[in-house]
Amino acid sequence: MADLGSDGLQPAPAREHGHAELFRVFALSNEFKSLPVCPEEKGELARLLERLPIPVKENRRRGPHEDHRPPWSAGRILRVIKIYSKRAWATPTKSALDKRMRPSVTPLRSFLKVPSSVIQRQRESNSLGTVRRVARFAQGGLSCSSTFSHLPQTPVQTVSRSLIRIDLSIMPNFQYDPDVHGGAESFHILVEEVDGTHLILPEKFPPPTLLLDLQPLPLTDLHDKEFEAIYAQRIKNFDKIQTQVFQALYTTDENIFNWCSGGKRQDVEGEVRPTQWDIISRRWRQRRNVQNIGLLIADDIQMVGREVGPTYEVIISRTRYVSEQTNTKARILAGSVSLANARDQGAWIGAPSRAIFNFAPSARHLDVDIHFQSFSIPHFPSLMIAVSKPVYLAISEYSPTKPIIAFADRFLNTKLEDLQSHRNYLHDKALAENLKHGIGYYQETWDKQDKRIVQRLFESGAIQVLVVSKDTAWSLPVASYMVIIMGVQCYEGKEHRYVDYPAMDVLQMMDCACRALEDERSRCALMCQQMKMDFYKKFLANRLPIESHLPTHMLHDYFSVEIAVKNIENKQDAMDIVTWTYFYRRMTQNPNYYNQHNVTQQRLSDHFSELAENTVKELGNSKCMEIEVEMHVHALNLGMIAAYYNISYFALGCAVPLRA
Repeated sequence: MADLGSDGLQPAPAREHGHAELFRVFALSNEFKSLPVCPEEKGELARLLERLPIPVKENRRRGPHEDHRPPWSAGRILRVIKIYSKRAWATPTKSALDKRMRPSVTPLRSFLKVPSSVIQRQRESNSLGTVRRVARFAQGGLSCSSTFSHLPQTPVQTVSRSLIRIDLSIMPNFQYDPDVHGGAESFHILVEEVDGTHLILPEKFPPPTLLLDLQPLPLTDLHDKEFEAIYAQRIKNFDKIQTQVFQALYTTDENIFNWCSGGKRQDVEGEVRPTQWDIISRRWRQRRNVQNIGLLIADDIQMVGREVGPTYEVIISRTRYVSEQTNTKARILAGSVSLANARDQGAWIGAPSRAIFNFAPSARHLDVDIHFQSFSIPHFPSLMIAVSKPVYLAISEYSPTKPIIAFADRFLNTKLEDLQSHRNYLHDKALAENLKHGIGYYQETWDKQDKRIVQRLFESGAIQVLVVSKDTAWSLPVASYMVIIMGVQCYEGKEHRYVDYPAMDVLQMMDCACRALEDERSRCALMCQQMKMDFYKKFLANRLPIESHLPTHMLHDYFSVEIAVKNIENKQDAMDIVTWTYFYRRMTQNPNYYNQHNVTQQRLSDHFSELAENTVKELGNSKCMEIEVEMHVHALNLGMIAAYYNISYFALGCAVPLRA
């Protein structure tokens, strides 16, 4: 993502440096101080000054450093490129990079076999297109143009009025030549001169819900002795946030969008994963129990913007659709982190404006102090080695005695012999060895018994430091006083590269630092690369919107399922189904994110009509359904199999030709 400033999609002032200014700054280098102008050179300098396209302010009778100027060195001046790059100033960075090669130098000099006559022709034209044409026919058919790299146009999506999203896939579309490119080919990615007139900015987001200074409610306001006994085991009274939402949540049956962040929420012991409920609720017409659902608790509804998001969006949309078709009231309680477009999510689930509680990110159940530390190490394994000592220092300074979910060297809060009885039952011998030093680690793939032992030791305070994997952030059953996030990248095996953590995962990790009964405040230390520091500071201080991924990830499968269960029988049914989705609501609010550049009602209506028609036709081409006259559809065997076994229509379509 690219941050374009708080005032919208406008270039920041006082950051533009033209060619003349860059040359002038470099001319102030201390190395030129000892190069005075000789008398015999004055005539030649005068002729050169008349031909220069860049004005020279110094008097040619004096040396360039006879004025009082800072004694900068050329080495320091060249660091301007790095400074511009770190501050994300694209235009001056590009200007500085362009000055690394003189106009008299041509890229063809990298090709040792290109004759000098060809190089001279390119120098006279001074055009990259000429470079490719000349290189293609040089030396009787020798083609050098295939070694020049270039990037295609990249679509830009507006996330907010000051943030854009650019998905850039860099693929080598040139022939790699070790003699030309060496062992590695470096490149710079610059985003410059964004023309805001071609972008349709999203609507301004409403302010967050004001956190009122209310007297905390006692547990007796539940007016139920059984409920009071359950909550009394964990809390003494309701906090400021719970007090403000109590009336809407407990005394009414309205749908509610509730901000809930900071701490492990264990109010609901039984959970059904979105994919499982999607499969169960598909045949709601034949399942009376699904039709009679009266309460749906949609926890972490911000996951609509993640990989599981399309499935989550489908089941919530289906719940409201079923409630409308059966005239059965189904209450939806949605919990989420603070969002910029919470009003749209609340309206999507059917919550009235008075039942949308979207507090600011700083309004947490337990206040947290966030400490940032950046590193200029792009190589992630090297970064992990470099953060070891800062992690140790952070633990020693901020939490020398309280529990931490992170990495440390040696911390042990109990006698070694007291741990021995637990270590004997561990299957992982490396874990048993680390427990001697007061360090435990926890990951999803472990044996259940090992997990329980580590959890019990950490909760009892026998070990102070717990190292956890990223994947456990959403299922970790323990909390701590301090959380240390050691880097914000992980290795993606499918793509064979390191990718950034999703922003919501970072928030979830921070939520592990919340012990409301033991601590008055909590802490979090975030360690990441220098270039990502500004983004996370802005992300944690401000709210980000959530967009739908249904049209790009699951719309075909959604239609295929609804056709198989006969909820969609024609084109109009398909369009009606789409109107219940979050995608339909956000399309009208942020059309540019969905590659739409016309926001008129007629254009949006035409787009949804084309989308439904094209999706149905593609399903017909994959043999999942059959299209009859006037866009009436019915499922074929492949479509029914895909819906019953939860198989993607695309995967099933690929498997059939292989079997045949």
